Amino acid sequence: MIDDEISHTFDLIRAHTRRIRILERQAAEQGRAVDPSITIEIHDTKEEIEKLRSLITSVAPHPSGKSPVILSLTNLPLPLEKYDSFFLQLSQSFDAWDRNPKNFKLLLLAGLASALSAKHAFIVHYTGSRWETLPDSNIKTQPEKEILSSEDHLRELLHIANRPIDNEDKNWAAEQPNVGFGLLPNSAQVCLFASYQEAEPARILVVYDMNTDFESDTVVAATINTLFKETGYLENPPRTPEK
Repeated sequence: MIDDEISHTFDLIRAHTRRIRILERQAAEQGRAVDPSITIEIHDTKEEIEKLRSLITSVAPHPSGKSPVILSLTNLPLPLEKYDSFFLQLSQSFDAWDRNPKNFKLLLLAGLASALSAKHAFIVHYTGSRWETLPDSNIKTQPEKEILSSEDHLRELLHIANRPIDNEDKNWAAEQPNVGFGLLPNSAQVCLFASYQEAEPARILVVYDMNTDFESDTVVAATINTLFKETGYLENPPRTPEK
């Protein structure tokens, strides 16, 4: 029973610590104009952590009377059920492109759209005057062209996604700063934007009109960035390891 209490308390400490990291980053971004509620929550959360640490020492006192050093291992959490479907559908597109590598990009984009319960997935680049879909003989781009021409807010979000990532954000690599979500206010459609500015020209993957029942997070972003790396920014199938 004591071990269960200690493990649960460590889980709470870790959760509070993550919350403090988020709040401290928000405070740094706002500078002197920081919202007082953020400062108060940081203070209160730190106090809560100290109370939890004191609770741990009281739960398992050391026979010598000295403050104990308590070590604990927590089992890895089970994967969220939502990812079962996400990775299953995405892997099906991998199987399809193995059978038909010439249509690799088409099949991968279709797989991403299916896995994220979205209507479209396409790639755009900025010509210097407007956003355009990348020409590709294997992909029918007419629906995407119509979306780009009719959605003013989508184009504004593309400009935001195309901004260079500053050094501070690069230091927070776990947050996958090149991937973000936006809401189109007129239609309430959710879209994902993943920029890959190292490519020439700089490009953005757009996953358009996602089902809001699927809450994406950095697992999805990390998966997309891995695909970027392994496929030359979605241009070529990944190489098969030599046997």
